[in-house]
Amino acid sequence: MENSKESTAVRQNSVYKSSRKHEANLRRNPTLHFQIGLILALLASIFFIEMRTPEKKLAIAVERENVDQIFTLDQVKVEQPKREVVRKVQLPKIEEPKILENVQTKEDDSKFLEDDLKPTDATDDPIVDPRIPDYDDTVDDEPIAKIFSLVETAPLYPGCEGLSSNDERKDCMSAKISKFVSKKFRAERGEGLGLSGVNRIFVTFKIDASGKVVDVNAKAPHPKLEEEALRVTKLLPDMTAGKQAGENVAVLFSLPISFQIED
Repeated sequence: MENSKESTAVRQNSVYKSSRKHEANLRRNPTLHFQIGLILALLASIFFIEMRTPEKKLAIAVERENVDQIFTLDQVKVEQPKREVVRKVQLPKIEEPKILENVQTKEDDSKFLEDDLKPTDATDDPIVDPRIPDYDDTVDDEPIAKIFSLVETAPLYPGCEGLSSNDERKDCMSAKISKFVSKKFRAERGEGLGLSGVNRIFVTFKIDASGKVVDVNAKAPHPKLEEEALRVTKLLPDMTAGKQAGENVAVLFSLPISFQIED
């Protein structure tokens, strides 16, 4: 009996101690419990507010015309004013120098000298040789179309060195000069000059003994065209000079230029 009472007393004592510890823990952590309860209350409030409040979608106004469509302006046409221009420049072959070949005298020089040395009556009249043509002092308005120089070897244009015969070299030179002048000639210089139709410019120049282009002259319907022809011709490159009896000599050339001006 005594043992039973002691065990009962022990159990009651342990229960009492555990309850006392629980009460002590509750007293020690009131702040923690308050914070947990506050959080739970806030979550519950948010949940109920979301349940009762209808969902509102944010409406964004988008002007599709400004976003999806790009307006393209009509093409602007720019027209150049009608003007008198040189549509086509035609360059006939330049007059080539004649080659000096097999020059033969038609009369006996000794006989010619004997006839000239015969005594004649003195006279104040000028002696007229019928073999010399009579030249008029007036200047012809027509341009000089042909100028020839007698040479054995024609001048050589750069790029024509591989050709052997004189004819091939002269043809090559003529083609290259024609191409050069066609490219460099400013056709717009014919604007506003009161010219129409086909207009011709006659150019003469000399390739001197050093191969340079010198003594350039031009004759055209208008001074501006003459200036342009002179400018272009002076741009020609240096060449290999022509030869006569193994010596470098100057050779004259003529270059006719024609172009058409449309109204």
